[in-house]
Amino acid sequence: MNRLIGFLIIALLAVTLIVPASPASAAEDALDKIIRTKTFNIGAIPGQSTKLDPNTDEWSGFVPDSLKWVCAQIKVKCKFHKTHWSTFIAGLQAGTFELSAASTFTTPQRASAIRFLPTLFYLGNGVTTLKKNEGQFKTLGDINKSGVTISTGQGTSQHTWAMEVFPKATLITSKALTETRLLDLLSGKANVALSDSGQSHRFAAAHPNVVNIFAKKPPGMTPIAWATRFEDIKLNSFMNQMVKVLISSGRFERLMVQYKVPAGSYMMPAPALTPNR
Repeated sequence: MNRLIGFLIIALLAVTLIVPASPASAAEDALDKIIRTKTFNIGAIPGQSTKLDPNTDEWSGFVPDSLKWVCAQIKVKCKFHKTHWSTFIAGLQAGTFELSAASTFTTPQRASAIRFLPTLFYLGNGVTTLKKNEGQFKTLGDINKSGVTISTGQGTSQHTWAMEVFPKATLITSKALTETRLLDLLSGKANVALSDSGQSHRFAAAHPNVVNIFAKKPPGMTPIAWATRFEDIKLNSFMNQMVKVLISSGRFERLMVQYKVPAGSYMMPAPALTPNR
């Protein structure tokens, strides 16, 4: 496996020498810039998969650790930039960072603006409420009623999903971190709070008076992926292969287990087939 990984990395880096820049455009591909500056700028959103220590500015979690491994393979520094669900596409397009590692739901709207890499794993929409209200909200239709308030995050796929599925309910939308928005349940600000299925699973486990309504079968299971700009063809090709190696080698899922991601809150894609060497 290590020989295969080394071969893939050498072959992909060779692309930067084989494929000449188009005479019609002097734009530098992001991979060329990363190798030249020895720095890989990565957009990240603090959360369960990507933790930022406010005291040290150190990033940890299964996403940063996976990308630190990628950076080590090509001997460059990982430089993480804090971003937000409502601004990560603009930051990527503006060149603030070369890769969005926001572990993003690959919605059609986002796919029209950025180029997604292969699927890392699948998450659904998490729907939580207080246990005392569990009998009131048994189906999605029970939630789609006037008088029901739902806490969602600005720029999240759950917000888009809620507008489609719960048009009769009242949405409370904010840019607050997921953990903060879920607390709207405990304060009585909202009857229902939305997040991804992993976040909802953890929140319900940490608060005995909260229930994750559709824990056994989260609605709207959607691929989660990192992304590049459309024009960064070399970087996209390189990261495509790195994601495949992370998945097929089991490294990515081992890191998820290491960071105690709850089993059942996500689903892994089928591993990419690689030749034996």
